[in-house]
Amino acid sequence: MKAAYEKAQKTGAASPGQEQIIAAFENLTFEGVGGTVRMSLGKGHQAVMDVAVGTARTVGGELRMVDIKRYPADQVNPPEGVKSEAWIKSGMKR
Repeated sequence: MKAAYEKAQKTGAASPGQEQIIAAFENLTFEGVGGTVRMSLGKGHQAVMDVAVGTARTVGGELRMVDIKRYPADQVNPPEGVKSEAWIKSGMKR
């Protein structure tokens, strides 16, 4: 929300309204808690992020994440305009 608000302010509105903020979200890229967020699906209104998957294990008495694999957002989200079910049935082809 902060990134969209600040982007909307750059269009000349010191205090942007709801419609200006919604428009500013389109195709916006910003840093979130878990990494870079790209508003790249749903005509720029749906967010995608890279994904990390791992296993929780106790190592030396401390809980650790091990065997972590990272997947880019384009490998775990269907392309624009393709429904998830159809994308999975296609073998997740781009």
